[in-house]
Amino acid sequence: MVPIKPILEHVVRANRAGFSAKMWRIIERANSETDKMIAKNILLHSNGKPRSSDHLKWKKLKNRLPDFTTEAYEIYQKKFPKARNFVTIDNYSDGKTLLDLAAKKKPKPSTGKMAEILEKLDAIEKRLTKLEKK
Repeated sequence: MVPIKPILEHVVRANRAGFSAKMWRIIERANSETDKMIAKNILLHSNGKPRSSDHLKWKKLKNRLPDFTTEAYEIYQKKFPKARNFVTIDNYSDGKTLLDLAAKKKPKPSTGKMAEILEKLDAIEKRLTKLEKK
């Protein structure tokens, strides 16, 4: 069985969701109640669910509250320095850039027996492609 590579759109969607969830947790802990209310109106629906289809929400928030958003993003970078997430406030709405970054993103390295199995599968896959070309 050939390992299935993730579809890049799904990788982008997952990274956007992870970025938004972590940033929202940081924003919830902010001191300024008025800024939190504005952020809540921009980022969430009236029922409290995230606006997942609005890819411009972080740009809107940054335009409305530039200092607050910058401060929250700095906290995000300090709190999650080793995050493998390539999404930022600036590129959140740029789908093409995110797809390019998703293509360049290296998968998590496997260890142990799984790594050996994956190496063997890759070798078999290469041999099959060579045989198919002939």
